[in-house]
Amino acid sequence: MELSPTLRFSHSSSPFSRMLISSTEHRINHLISVSPKSSSNTTLMVATAKKKSRIEGVSEELNSIASQNLDFAPSRRRVRDAFTEVQQQLDHFLFKTAPAGIRTEEGYERNSRGLEIFCKSWLPEPGVPLKAALCFCHGYGSTCTFFFEGIAKRIAASGYGVYAMDFPGFGLSEGLHGYIPNFDDLVDDVIEHYTKIKARPEVRGLPRFILGQSMGGAIALKVHLKEPNTWDGVILVAPMCKIAEGMLPSTAVLKVLNLLSKVMPEAKLFPHKDLSGLIFREPGKRKMAGYNVISYDDPTRLKTGMELLNATQDIESQLHKVTAPLLILHGAADKVTDPLVSQFLYEKASSKDKTLKIYEGSYHGILEGESDDRIFAVQNDMISWLDLSKTCLNLAISRIKLLQNKRDMQLKQMCKEISQFLQAGQEAIARIRVEHIIREQNIWAAYEILELFCEFVLARVPIIENQRECPSELREAIASIIFAAPRCSDVPDLLHIKNLFATKYGKEFISAASELRPDSGVNRTIIEKLSVSAPSGEVKLKVLREIAEEYNLTWDSSKTEAEFRKNHEDLLGGAKQVSAGATLSHNPSRNGSNSSSPCITEPSIKSVHDKQEYKHLEAPSPSNNNSRLNTNEIERSHKNNDVPVGDAKSETRFQSSDVLEKARAAIASADRASAAARAAAALVQSNFGSLKLEGK
Repeated sequence: MELSPTLRFSHSSSPFSRMLISSTEHRINHLISVSPKSSSNTTLMVATAKKKSRIEGVSEELNSIASQNLDFAPSRRRVRDAFTEVQQQLDHFLFKTAPAGIRTEEGYERNSRGLEIFCKSWLPEPGVPLKAALCFCHGYGSTCTFFFEGIAKRIAASGYGVYAMDFPGFGLSEGLHGYIPNFDDLVDDVIEHYTKIKARPEVRGLPRFILGQSMGGAIALKVHLKEPNTWDGVILVAPMCKIAEGMLPSTAVLKVLNLLSKVMPEAKLFPHKDLSGLIFREPGKRKMAGYNVISYDDPTRLKTGMELLNATQDIESQLHKVTAPLLILHGAADKVTDPLVSQFLYEKASSKDKTLKIYEGSYHGILEGESDDRIFAVQNDMISWLDLSKTCLNLAISRIKLLQNKRDMQLKQMCKEISQFLQAGQEAIARIRVEHIIREQNIWAAYEILELFCEFVLARVPIIENQRECPSELREAIASIIFAAPRCSDVPDLLHIKNLFATKYGKEFISAASELRPDSGVNRTIIEKLSVSAPSGEVKLKVLREIAEEYNLTWDSSKTEAEFRKNHEDLLGGAKQVSAGATLSHNPSRNGSNSSSPCITEPSIKSVHDKQEYKHLEAPSPSNNNSRLNTNEIERSHKNNDVPVGDAKSETRFQSSDVLEKARAAIASADRASAAARAAAALVQSNFGSLKLEGK
C-alpha cells in the first residue's frame, strides 16, 4: 500500500519511547550522579504522582473526588460512580449518536490469579440475530468504558456482541493503578477472560474477532500469537507493536532503567509529557478526555515501562507469525504510535486477508478525538470489514474443504460396507443403505459448487462494497449461498454470510432466494442436490453396480432390478386399510418350538423403510384439513371392502397385536393416522432386525 508523503517523513514513537527520548536520558544521568543530599528529593519525585488538573464545568466536590489517590480499585470505583451522570451529559459525538435499545451488562469476575476483573458487554436489541463476537483490548491511558461506550453501542447496533474488560491495574479492575509487573501475565488474563466469553451460549459457534487500540493492539497481537487458531480476525487501531528506528535510548540508559525497575518497580518514572494534544486533534474533544477520571494519567511506572518496551520488541520479532485476517487503522499524523510501524506490520504479517487504512491528517485517537465525520468513517470501516469481511468467506471455504475430506472418507467406508452386504447376499440392506450414499454424494457435489461460489464472491468483495444493489454477475452465487445456508448446518459460516447479505440487500432479496421465487437466480444443481426427495430406482441401481464394479464383485442385479420396478404403497400418505393381500412368511423359532414370529418380505421392508426415511417430510400433518378423512368415510370404505379387517386378521394370523392396534387406531381416528403409520413403520424395522439376525 502506497503511503502519503506526510506518512513517509513521520518521525514519531510510542508514548514510552517519546518520554525516554525527550528527557529521560539526561535525567537518568543526573539521577546517577546526584549527591546524597539531593538523592532523597529525586527519589521523592520518582514516587510522587503529578497533581491532577482541575476539571472544568463540574463542582468543587466532584473535583475533590477526582483528585484523590486512585492507586487502588475501590477509590477508582467511587470516582466513576460519582461522575457517571456527568459523563452521560457530555456533548460528544459518541454519546449523542449512541443507538438506543442496546442491551448492556457489567459486573466483576475473579480470575485465576485472584484479581477482581471488571467486564462489560453490549448486545443488539432483542430479536436481532448476532453476527459475531468482538472482544476489545483498551489502550494504556484508557478503559473499557467512557468513550468506548459509544463505539461499542454503534457496533452492537450493527448486529455484533461486543465484550470488553479493564486490565488488572486499569479502570475498575483490581491491581495497582497503571502497574504492569509482567506483560505476558496481562495477556494471559485477557485470554482467560475472553475464553469464557467465547463459550457463552449467545456467541457459541459464531465468528470471534479481537479489537485492540494502542497498547491494546500489542495485547491483541500477543493474544493471537499465543492462540493463533482461535480468532477469526484481528482489528488494530493505532497499534503499539514496534518502537520506531532511532527512537530507543542508549544502551547505558536502558541498563539503568532495567536496574531501577528491579529495585523500585512500582515507582513512577518522573519524565512525563501530556499526550492529550497528540491524541485528540479537536480541542473540544480534548477537554472531554479529562472526564474519564479513572484512566491512568500519571508518569509511567518503571516496571511498566520496561515491560512495554520488552513486549514491543517481542512482537516485532514475531510479526511474520501473524496469520489471522487483519484490519489495521492508523492516523497519518499520529505522533504517539508511528504509522510507519503499522505499514511495517502490514508488510511482515503472513495473513492472506489483510487491509491497511491510513487516515490523512488524523492523530492517534481516530476513534474518539477526530471530527465527527472522521470518527463516523472509521467506525463504518470497521463495521464494513466485519460485515463483508473476507473472513467469513474464507472460513466457509476452509470449512467446506475440511468437510469434503471427511465426507470422502465416510463415503469410502459406506461403499465398502455395502459391497460386503452384496457379497453376503444381503441385498435388502444394500438397497436401503445405498440411499445414504446417494445423499452424501449429493451433499458433496453441492458443497463443491458452494465452495466455488464463495471463492467467486470473495474475489468480488470490492464490487459488493461499492454497489448498493446485488451485481448481476454475482446474483447466482449469492442467491445460491443464501438458499443453501439453512440446509448446510455443518457450515455455520454460510448462515453468517446470509445474515450479512440480508443487512446489505434487505429481507425481500433473501426471501426470493430462500423461497425459490421466479428469477431468484438460485443454481438448479444446488436445488437438486440439496433436495430431500428419495432417489429413483434407476439411480440407486446405478450406484450399486458402480460399488460392485469398484470392489470386483460378481453380482446378479436382476433381483434388485425387479424390486426397484415394483410400486410400493406409501404408508405415510394417510390412513390405510389392512388388506388380505399382505404377504407374510413364518420361520420356525430358533428354540425349535411351534411358535413362529412374522417376518415381512423384502418388498414390505423396502416400501416402509423408503417412505419412513425419505418421505416423512411430505407426510400430511394432522392439522391439515385437506389430508384428513372423517370417520364416516373410513367406515364406508371398510364396509365396501371385500375382505373385512377381522377376516384379514384371522387369515394372515398376525401374532403381533401392536400392528392390529395401530391399524384400528388409524381407522378410528383420522387425527391419529400419521402417528399410527409411523409406529407401524418402526415395528417393521424391528421385524427387519430379526430378519437380519436370522440371515446371519
